[in-house]
Amino acid sequence: MIDRTGSPVHRRLPSDRPSGDRDIEGEHVNARHDPQPAVAPPPDYRIHARLDLKNDRRTSAAVRVVLALTVALSLGAAVVLDLPLRSGWGTMPTVAVTAVACLGYLAVHELTHGLVSRMFSRVRPTYSLRFPFLTTGSEAWLTRNAAVTVTLAPVALWGAVLVTFLFTVPVDFVLTVFVVTVVNFAGSAGDYVQAGVLSRLPASALVQDDGHRTTAAVPAGSPNLQAGADGFAGSDRSNVQTMFEAKLHHVKVETFDVAAHTNVDPKGFVRKVEVYRVERWGLYMARPADHPQFGYLESWLLPELGLRASIFHFRPGFERDQDRYVDIGEFWREGDVWHSRDHYLDLVVRTGRDTAVEDVDELLAAAAAGLLDPGTAERAVQRALRAVDGIATHGHDLDAWLAALAMPISWR
Repeated sequence: MIDRTGSPVHRRLPSDRPSGDRDIEGEHVNARHDPQPAVAPPPDYRIHARLDLKNDRRTSAAVRVVLALTVALSLGAAVVLDLPLRSGWGTMPTVAVTAVACLGYLAVHELTHGLVSRMFSRVRPTYSLRFPFLTTGSEAWLTRNAAVTVTLAPVALWGAVLVTFLFTVPVDFVLTVFVVTVVNFAGSAGDYVQAGVLSRLPASALVQDDGHRTTAAVPAGSPNLQAGADGFAGSDRSNVQTMFEAKLHHVKVETFDVAAHTNVDPKGFVRKVEVYRVERWGLYMARPADHPQFGYLESWLLPELGLRASIFHFRPGFERDQDRYVDIGEFWREGDVWHSRDHYLDLVVRTGRDTAVEDVDELLAAAAAGLLDPGTAERAVQRALRAVDGIATHGHDLDAWLAALAMPISWR
Protein backbone atom coordinates (compact mmCIF):
# COMPACT_ATOMS: atom_id res chain seq x y z
CA MET A 1 0.00 0.00 0.00
CA ILE A 2 1.24 3.52 -0.66
CA ASP A 3 1.52 4.91 2.86
CA ARG A 4 1.08 8.52 3.93
CA THR A 5 4.76 9.24 3.22
CA GLY A 6 4.41 8.06 -0.38
CA SER A 7 6.44 4.87 0.06
CA PRO A 8 5.49 2.41 -2.74
CA VAL A 9 5.78 -0.72 -0.57
CA HIS A 10 4.86 -1.98 2.89
CA ARG A 11 7.71 -3.84 4.57
CA ARG A 12 8.42 -5.43 7.97
CA LEU A 13 11.41 -7.43 9.23
CA PRO A 14 10.77 -11.18 9.52
CA SER A 15 11.96 -11.01 13.15
CA ASP A 16 9.13 -8.56 13.92
CA ARG A 17 6.42 -10.93 12.78
CA PRO A 18 4.18 -12.00 15.66
CA SER A 19 3.13 -15.64 15.75
CA GLY A 20 -0.11 -16.38 14.01
CA ASP A 21 -0.09 -13.18 12.03
CA ARG A 22 -1.09 -14.91 8.81
CA ASP A 23 -4.10 -17.16 8.37
CA ILE A 24 -3.65 -18.42 4.81
CA GLU A 25 -6.56 -20.84 5.01
CA GLY A 26 -8.89 -18.02 5.99
CA GLU A 27 -7.39 -15.74 3.33
CA HIS A 28 -6.98 -12.95 5.87
CA VAL A 29 -3.90 -11.31 7.33
CA ASN A 30 -3.61 -10.03 10.91
CA ALA A 31 -0.31 -8.17 10.85
CA ARG A 32 0.99 -5.22 12.85
CA HIS A 33 1.32 -2.13 10.61
CA ASP A 34 5.05 -1.51 11.10
CA PRO A 35 7.14 0.90 8.99
CA GLN A 36 10.12 -1.48 9.05
CA PRO A 37 10.94 -3.91 6.16
CA ALA A 38 8.34 -6.68 6.07
CA VAL A 39 6.97 -9.84 4.46
CA ALA A 40 3.26 -9.30 5.07
CA PRO A 41 0.76 -6.72 3.81
CA PRO A 42 -0.88 -4.20 6.16
CA PRO A 43 -3.55 -5.36 8.64
CA ASP A 44 -6.37 -3.83 6.61
CA TYR A 45 -5.47 -6.01 3.60
CA ARG A 46 -6.40 -9.61 2.85
CA ILE A 47 -4.89 -12.22 0.54
CA HIS A 48 -6.95 -12.09 -2.61
CA ALA A 49 -5.35 -14.15 -5.37
CA ARG A 50 -2.37 -16.25 -6.42
CA LEU A 51 -0.76 -16.80 -9.79
CA ASP A 52 1.62 -19.59 -10.86
CA LEU A 53 2.68 -19.24 -14.49
CA LYS A 54 4.42 -22.60 -14.56
CA ASN A 55 1.83 -24.89 -13.01
CA ASP A 56 -1.44 -23.37 -14.21
CA ARG A 57 -2.21 -25.25 -17.45
CA ARG A 58 -4.12 -22.52 -19.21
CA THR A 59 -1.76 -19.76 -18.17
CA SER A 60 1.18 -21.87 -19.30
CA ALA A 61 -0.54 -22.36 -22.67
CA ALA A 62 -1.00 -18.60 -23.02
CA VAL A 63 2.70 -18.07 -22.30
CA ARG A 64 3.61 -20.57 -25.05
CA VAL A 65 1.36 -18.79 -27.52
CA VAL A 66 2.89 -15.42 -26.65
CA LEU A 67 6.34 -16.97 -27.01
CA ALA A 68 5.55 -18.36 -30.47
CA LEU A 69 3.99 -15.09 -31.58
CA THR A 70 6.99 -13.06 -30.40
CA VAL A 71 9.47 -15.36 -32.15
CA ALA A 72 7.41 -15.18 -35.33
CA LEU A 73 7.24 -11.40 -35.23
CA SER A 74 10.98 -11.18 -34.54
CA LEU A 75 11.81 -13.36 -37.53
CA GLY A 76 9.40 -11.39 -39.68
CA ALA A 77 11.07 -8.15 -38.59
CA ALA A 78 14.48 -9.57 -39.53
CA VAL A 79 13.20 -10.37 -43.03
CA VAL A 80 11.53 -7.00 -43.51
CA LEU A 81 14.59 -5.10 -42.22
CA ASP A 82 16.93 -7.33 -44.25
CA LEU A 83 19.25 -7.88 -41.29
CA PRO A 84 22.61 -9.46 -42.26
CA LEU A 85 22.19 -12.62 -40.16
CA ARG A 86 25.59 -14.10 -40.92
CA SER A 87 29.03 -14.23 -39.40
CA GLY A 88 32.53 -14.64 -40.76
CA TRP A 89 33.69 -16.51 -37.68
CA GLY A 90 32.57 -19.97 -38.80
CA THR A 91 29.79 -22.13 -37.39
CA MET A 92 31.29 -23.44 -34.13
CA PRO A 93 32.76 -20.13 -32.90
CA THR A 94 29.48 -18.36 -33.74
CA VAL A 95 27.43 -20.96 -31.86
CA ALA A 96 29.76 -20.82 -28.86
CA VAL A 97 29.80 -17.02 -28.67
CA THR A 98 26.02 -16.82 -29.12
CA ALA A 99 25.38 -19.46 -26.43
CA VAL A 100 27.60 -17.65 -23.93
CA ALA A 101 25.94 -14.32 -24.81
CA CYS A 102 22.45 -15.80 -24.26
CA LEU A 103 23.40 -17.30 -20.90
CA GLY A 104 24.95 -14.02 -19.86
CA TYR A 105 21.87 -12.13 -20.91
CA LEU A 106 19.58 -14.43 -18.89
CA ALA A 107 21.60 -13.64 -15.78
CA VAL A 108 21.51 -9.90 -16.53
CA HIS A 109 17.74 -10.11 -17.15
CA GLU A 110 17.09 -11.59 -13.71
CA LEU A 111 19.54 -9.24 -12.02
CA THR A 112 17.57 -6.36 -13.55
CA HIS A 113 14.32 -7.71 -12.07
CA GLY A 114 16.06 -7.88 -8.71
CA LEU A 115 17.67 -4.45 -8.86
CA VAL A 116 14.43 -2.72 -9.82
CA SER A 117 12.55 -4.62 -7.12
CA ARG A 118 15.12 -3.58 -4.52
CA MET A 119 14.96 0.01 -5.77
CA PHE A 120 11.24 0.09 -4.91
CA SER A 121 11.35 -1.96 -1.72
CA ARG A 122 14.89 -1.88 -0.25
CA VAL A 123 14.38 -5.61 0.38
CA ARG A 124 17.12 -7.96 -0.85
CA PRO A 125 15.83 -10.19 -3.70
CA THR A 126 16.51 -13.91 -4.04
CA TYR A 127 17.56 -15.80 -7.17
CA SER A 128 16.94 -19.45 -8.02
CA LEU A 129 16.89 -21.92 -10.89
CA ARG A 130 13.49 -23.43 -11.76
CA PHE A 131 14.54 -25.48 -14.77
CA PRO A 132 14.51 -24.36 -17.51
CA PHE A 133 14.07 -20.86 -16.02
CA LEU A 134 16.08 -18.55 -13.82
CA THR A 135 13.77 -16.75 -11.39
CA THR A 136 13.92 -13.72 -9.14
CA GLY A 137 11.87 -13.42 -5.95
CA SER A 138 11.36 -11.04 -3.08
CA GLU A 139 9.40 -11.01 0.17
CA ALA A 140 8.50 -7.37 -0.41
CA TRP A 141 4.93 -6.28 -1.09
CA LEU A 142 4.84 -3.78 -3.95
CA THR A 143 2.04 -1.63 -5.24
CA ARG A 144 0.41 -2.88 -8.41
CA ASN A 145 2.15 -0.30 -10.61
CA ALA A 146 5.53 -0.97 -9.02
CA ALA A 147 5.07 -4.72 -9.56
CA VAL A 148 4.23 -4.20 -13.23
CA THR A 149 7.33 -1.99 -13.58
CA VAL A 150 9.53 -4.67 -12.01
CA THR A 151 8.01 -7.27 -14.32
CA LEU A 152 8.60 -5.34 -17.55
CA ALA A 153 11.82 -3.48 -16.70
CA PRO A 154 14.31 -5.98 -18.22
CA VAL A 155 12.53 -6.47 -21.54
CA ALA A 156 12.02 -2.72 -21.95
CA LEU A 157 15.51 -1.63 -20.88
CA TRP A 158 17.57 -4.31 -22.59
CA GLY A 159 15.23 -4.43 -25.57
CA ALA A 160 16.09 -0.81 -26.32
CA VAL A 161 19.80 -1.48 -25.85
CA LEU A 162 19.84 -4.62 -28.01
CA VAL A 163 17.81 -3.08 -30.85
CA THR A 164 20.30 -0.21 -30.90
CA PHE A 165 23.18 -2.70 -31.05
CA LEU A 166 21.55 -4.48 -34.01
CA PHE A 167 22.13 -1.41 -36.16
CA THR A 168 25.51 -0.33 -34.77
CA VAL A 169 27.69 -3.40 -34.15
CA PRO A 170 30.03 -4.82 -36.84
CA VAL A 171 28.29 -7.18 -39.25
CA ASP A 172 29.92 -10.33 -37.77
CA PHE A 173 28.19 -9.61 -34.45
CA VAL A 174 24.69 -9.00 -35.85
CA LEU A 175 23.60 -12.65 -35.78
CA THR A 176 24.61 -13.06 -32.14
CA VAL A 177 22.96 -9.79 -31.12
CA PHE A 178 19.80 -10.77 -33.02
CA VAL A 179 19.56 -14.12 -31.22
CA VAL A 180 20.00 -12.41 -27.84
CA THR A 181 17.37 -9.86 -28.86
CA VAL A 182 14.91 -12.65 -29.66
CA VAL A 183 15.73 -14.28 -26.30
CA ASN A 184 15.00 -10.93 -24.64
CA PHE A 185 11.62 -10.34 -26.25
CA ALA A 186 10.40 -13.95 -26.61
CA GLY A 187 11.87 -15.12 -23.32
CA SER A 188 9.82 -12.44 -21.58
CA ALA A 189 6.54 -14.08 -22.64
CA GLY A 190 5.77 -14.93 -19.02
CA ASP A 191 6.51 -11.36 -18.01
CA TYR A 192 3.98 -10.05 -20.57
CA VAL A 193 1.28 -12.40 -19.31
CA GLN A 194 2.00 -11.63 -15.66
CA ALA A 195 2.01 -7.87 -16.30
CA GLY A 196 -1.32 -8.18 -18.07
CA VAL A 197 -2.86 -10.12 -15.20
CA LEU A 198 -1.49 -7.73 -12.60
CA SER A 199 -2.77 -4.71 -14.50
CA ARG A 200 -6.32 -5.95 -13.93
CA LEU A 201 -5.94 -5.67 -10.19
CA PRO A 202 -7.23 -2.49 -8.50
CA ALA A 203 -4.67 0.29 -8.12
CA SER A 204 -4.80 -0.20 -4.35
CA ALA A 205 -3.64 -3.83 -4.59
CA LEU A 206 -0.32 -5.06 -3.20
CA VAL A 207 1.70 -7.74 -4.98
CA GLN A 208 4.38 -10.16 -3.76
CA ASP A 209 6.39 -12.36 -6.16
CA ASP A 210 8.56 -14.85 -4.27
CA GLY A 211 9.93 -16.41 -7.46
CA HIS A 212 7.59 -19.39 -7.28
CA ARG A 213 4.19 -17.76 -7.30
CA THR A 214 2.72 -14.28 -7.25
CA THR A 215 0.29 -13.30 -4.50
CA ALA A 216 -2.03 -10.30 -4.56
CA ALA A 217 -3.63 -8.63 -1.56
CA VAL A 218 -6.44 -6.06 -1.63
CA PRO A 219 -8.07 -3.83 0.99
CA ALA A 220 -10.34 -5.95 3.16
CA GLY A 221 -13.36 -3.82 2.35
CA SER A 222 -12.88 -3.83 -1.42
CA PRO A 223 -16.28 -4.27 -3.11
CA ASN A 224 -16.83 -7.14 -5.54
CA LEU A 225 -13.34 -8.53 -4.97
CA GLN A 226 -13.92 -11.88 -3.36
CA ALA A 227 -10.88 -14.15 -3.47
CA GLY A 228 -10.38 -15.48 -6.94
CA ALA A 229 -12.76 -13.03 -8.57
CA ASP A 230 -10.21 -11.99 -11.15
CA GLY A 231 -9.33 -15.51 -12.18
CA PHE A 232 -6.35 -16.31 -9.96
CA ALA A 233 -6.17 -19.51 -7.93
CA GLY A 234 -9.39 -20.07 -6.04
CA SER A 235 -11.58 -19.27 -9.03
CA ASP A 236 -13.02 -21.70 -11.55
CA ARG A 237 -11.75 -19.47 -14.34
CA SER A 238 -8.24 -19.09 -15.77
CA ASN A 239 -6.08 -16.13 -14.81
CA VAL A 240 -5.50 -15.18 -18.40
CA GLN A 241 -9.05 -15.94 -19.47
CA THR A 242 -10.24 -13.28 -17.05
CA MET A 243 -7.58 -10.85 -18.21
CA PHE A 244 -8.97 -11.02 -21.73
CA GLU A 245 -12.58 -11.94 -20.99
CA ALA A 246 -13.92 -8.79 -22.67
CA LYS A 247 -12.40 -10.11 -25.90
CA LEU A 248 -13.24 -13.79 -25.41
CA HIS A 249 -15.61 -15.47 -27.83
CA HIS A 250 -16.00 -18.95 -29.22
CA VAL A 251 -14.47 -19.99 -32.52
CA LYS A 252 -16.53 -18.58 -35.39
CA VAL A 253 -17.66 -21.19 -37.91
CA GLU A 254 -19.31 -20.75 -41.29
CA THR A 255 -20.51 -22.95 -44.12
CA PHE A 256 -20.66 -22.12 -47.83
CA ASP A 257 -23.06 -24.26 -49.89
CA VAL A 258 -22.11 -23.76 -53.52
CA ALA A 259 -25.02 -25.77 -54.95
CA ALA A 260 -27.64 -24.00 -52.80
CA HIS A 261 -26.00 -20.57 -53.21
CA THR A 262 -26.13 -19.95 -49.45
CA ASN A 263 -23.71 -18.94 -46.72
CA VAL A 264 -24.48 -19.71 -43.08
CA ASP A 265 -22.73 -16.93 -41.15
CA PRO A 266 -21.17 -17.22 -37.66
CA LYS A 267 -24.48 -16.29 -36.00
CA GLY A 268 -26.34 -19.04 -37.85
CA PHE A 269 -28.19 -16.80 -40.32
CA VAL A 270 -28.57 -18.17 -43.83
CA ARG A 271 -27.41 -15.59 -46.38
CA LYS A 272 -28.19 -15.74 -50.08
CA VAL A 273 -25.06 -15.69 -52.24
CA GLU A 274 -24.99 -13.99 -55.64
CA VAL A 275 -21.74 -15.48 -56.92
CA TYR A 276 -19.70 -18.57 -56.10
CA ARG A 277 -16.64 -19.44 -58.15
CA VAL A 278 -14.58 -22.56 -57.45
CA GLU A 279 -10.91 -22.58 -58.41
CA ARG A 280 -8.18 -25.11 -57.82
CA TRP A 281 -6.75 -22.94 -55.03
CA GLY A 282 -9.97 -21.80 -53.37
CA LEU A 283 -13.54 -20.53 -53.37
CA TYR A 284 -14.76 -17.03 -54.25
CA MET A 285 -17.99 -15.71 -52.76
CA ALA A 286 -19.86 -12.44 -53.34
CA ARG A 287 -23.10 -11.58 -51.56
CA PRO A 288 -25.18 -8.68 -50.24
CA ALA A 289 -25.03 -7.90 -46.52
CA ASP A 290 -27.57 -6.24 -44.23
CA HIS A 291 -24.93 -5.12 -41.77
CA PRO A 292 -25.32 -1.50 -40.65
CA GLN A 293 -21.71 -0.70 -41.62
CA PHE A 294 -21.30 -2.55 -44.94
CA GLY A 295 -23.69 -3.56 -47.67
CA TYR A 296 -21.70 -6.08 -49.71
CA LEU A 297 -19.04 -8.70 -48.99
CA GLU A 298 -16.53 -10.47 -51.23
CA SER A 299 -14.31 -13.27 -49.92
CA TRP A 300 -11.76 -15.80 -51.10
CA LEU A 301 -11.27 -18.98 -49.05
CA LEU A 302 -7.70 -20.26 -49.51
CA PRO A 303 -7.39 -23.61 -47.67
CA GLU A 304 -3.72 -24.27 -48.50
CA LEU A 305 -2.66 -21.02 -46.84
CA GLY A 306 -5.23 -21.08 -44.03
CA LEU A 307 -6.52 -17.66 -45.11
CA ARG A 308 -9.77 -15.93 -45.97
CA ALA A 309 -9.26 -12.68 -47.88
CA SER A 310 -12.17 -10.24 -48.00
CA ILE A 311 -13.26 -6.87 -49.27
CA PHE A 312 -15.97 -5.14 -47.24
CA HIS A 313 -17.96 -2.58 -49.20
CA PHE A 314 -18.67 -0.07 -46.46
CA ARG A 315 -21.68 2.20 -46.38
CA PRO A 316 -21.17 5.99 -46.54
CA GLY A 317 -19.92 7.28 -43.23
CA PHE A 318 -18.49 3.90 -42.15
CA GLU A 319 -15.48 3.70 -44.45
CA ARG A 320 -12.29 2.21 -43.01
CA ASP A 321 -8.68 2.68 -44.03
CA GLN A 322 -8.18 -0.83 -45.40
CA ASP A 323 -8.07 -2.51 -48.80
CA ARG A 324 -8.06 -6.19 -47.85
CA TYR A 325 -9.05 -7.94 -44.64
CA VAL A 326 -7.55 -11.38 -44.02
CA ASP A 327 -8.80 -13.93 -41.48
CA ILE A 328 -6.50 -16.72 -40.26
CA GLY A 329 -8.17 -20.10 -39.82
CA GLU A 330 -8.97 -23.56 -41.17
CA PHE A 331 -10.85 -23.92 -44.46
CA TRP A 332 -11.87 -27.16 -46.13
CA ARG A 333 -14.27 -28.64 -48.66
CA GLU A 334 -16.75 -31.50 -48.39
CA GLY A 335 -18.37 -31.93 -51.80
CA ASP A 336 -20.33 -28.78 -52.65
CA VAL A 337 -20.09 -27.46 -49.10
CA TRP A 338 -17.07 -25.50 -47.84
CA HIS A 339 -16.34 -24.91 -44.16
CA SER A 340 -14.39 -22.34 -42.15
CA ARG A 341 -13.16 -22.11 -38.57
CA ASP A 342 -11.77 -18.72 -37.63
CA HIS A 343 -8.61 -18.71 -35.51
CA TYR A 344 -8.94 -15.15 -34.24
CA LEU A 345 -5.89 -13.49 -35.82
CA ASP A 346 -6.61 -11.01 -38.63
CA LEU A 347 -4.50 -8.98 -41.04
CA VAL A 348 -5.42 -5.54 -42.32
CA VAL A 349 -3.73 -4.76 -45.64
CA ARG A 350 -3.38 -1.20 -46.85
CA THR A 351 -2.07 -1.82 -50.35
CA GLY A 352 1.30 -0.26 -51.01
CA ARG A 353 1.62 0.99 -47.42
CA ASP A 354 1.54 -1.59 -44.65
CA THR A 355 0.09 -4.81 -43.26
CA ALA A 356 -1.06 -4.93 -39.63
CA VAL A 357 -1.76 -7.94 -37.39
CA GLU A 358 -4.91 -7.55 -35.30
CA ASP A 359 -6.80 -9.38 -32.54
CA VAL A 360 -3.75 -10.95 -30.90
CA ASP A 361 -5.57 -10.46 -27.59
CA GLU A 362 -8.46 -12.59 -28.85
CA LEU A 363 -6.05 -15.41 -29.78
CA LEU A 364 -4.46 -15.30 -26.33
CA ALA A 365 -7.85 -15.28 -24.63
CA ALA A 366 -9.00 -18.28 -26.66
CA ALA A 367 -5.82 -20.23 -25.93
CA ALA A 368 -6.02 -19.42 -22.22
CA ALA A 369 -9.68 -20.49 -22.07
CA GLY A 370 -9.00 -23.74 -23.91
CA LEU A 371 -11.01 -22.77 -26.98
CA LEU A 372 -7.89 -23.32 -29.08
CA ASP A 373 -5.24 -25.90 -28.18
CA PRO A 374 -1.64 -24.61 -28.12
CA GLY A 375 -0.74 -26.39 -31.38
CA THR A 376 -3.60 -24.74 -33.27
CA ALA A 377 -2.75 -21.34 -31.80
CA GLU A 378 0.89 -21.68 -32.80
CA ARG A 379 -0.16 -22.76 -36.30
CA ALA A 380 -2.29 -19.62 -36.57
CA VAL A 381 0.73 -17.50 -35.63
CA GLN A 382 2.89 -19.26 -38.23
CA ARG A 383 0.28 -18.71 -40.94
CA ALA A 384 -0.01 -15.05 -40.03
CA LEU A 385 3.78 -14.69 -40.17
CA ARG A 386 3.99 -16.31 -43.58
CA ALA A 387 1.22 -14.09 -44.91
CA VAL A 388 2.72 -10.89 -43.49
CA ASP A 389 6.13 -11.78 -44.92
CA GLY A 390 4.70 -12.62 -48.37
CA ILE A 391 2.46 -9.56 -48.56
CA ALA A 392 5.25 -7.24 -47.36
CA THR A 393 7.79 -8.57 -49.85
CA HIS A 394 5.31 -7.87 -52.65
CA GLY A 395 4.88 -4.22 -51.76
CA HIS A 396 2.08 -4.87 -49.26
CA ASP A 397 -0.05 -6.15 -52.12
CA LEU A 398 -2.05 -9.26 -51.20
CA ASP A 399 -3.19 -9.93 -54.75
CA ALA A 400 0.36 -9.73 -56.09
CA TRP A 401 1.62 -12.18 -53.48
CA LEU A 402 -1.13 -14.69 -54.28
CA ALA A 403 -0.46 -14.34 -58.00
CA ALA A 404 3.20 -15.18 -57.34
CA LEU A 405 2.00 -18.36 -55.60
CA ALA A 406 -0.03 -19.32 -58.70
CA MET A 407 -3.23 -18.43 -56.86
CA PRO A 408 -4.52 -15.46 -58.88
CA ILE A 409 -7.63 -13.85 -57.41
CA SER A 410 -9.98 -11.25 -58.83
CA TRP A 411 -12.82 -9.17 -57.47
CA ARG A 412 -16.04 -7.84 -58.93
